[in-house]
Amino acid sequence: MTAKAQWRQLLQDIHSDQADYRQLQLALEQQFSAALAHDAAALSWHADRIGQLVAQLQQRRLRREQLARQLLAGNVGRKPSLTALFALLPEPARLRCQQQWQALQELAADCKRLNERNGQLLLNQHECYQRVLFGESDTYAAP
Repeated sequence: MTAKAQWRQLLQDIHSDQADYRQLQLALEQQFSAALAHDAAALSWHADRIGQLVAQLQQRRLRREQLARQLLAGNVGRKPSLTALFALLPEPARLRCQQQWQALQELAADCKRLNERNGQLLLNQHECYQRVLFGESDTYAAP
């Protein structure tokens, strides 16, 4: 693959990741709603969808790392990162790429926040069900 094709793939993957992170945001919001509604079937469906999206994102992340290593191969002393890679670009292209990368990082951070919120809700619900089914674990019982 030529350097030009590698750059094209890298930028295409960033755009694809942005689209998938938006889909992930939606799936996480829907998962939250399903958890609030105690809809087990919808929770399962959304978990599968979230898993698919995460797998796609992971696959592109690995490819992005590989492309960065390849594109930076001739630049001794540069750690393979997109920041280092974008630094090689002329000003207008560098700024556009940095903006796209920043937007992707913001989407990823929001999905992380949503995932943590959903996980906390599911954990709280699980603990509540455990107390209902099995009683308080630290309830004092007189001898």
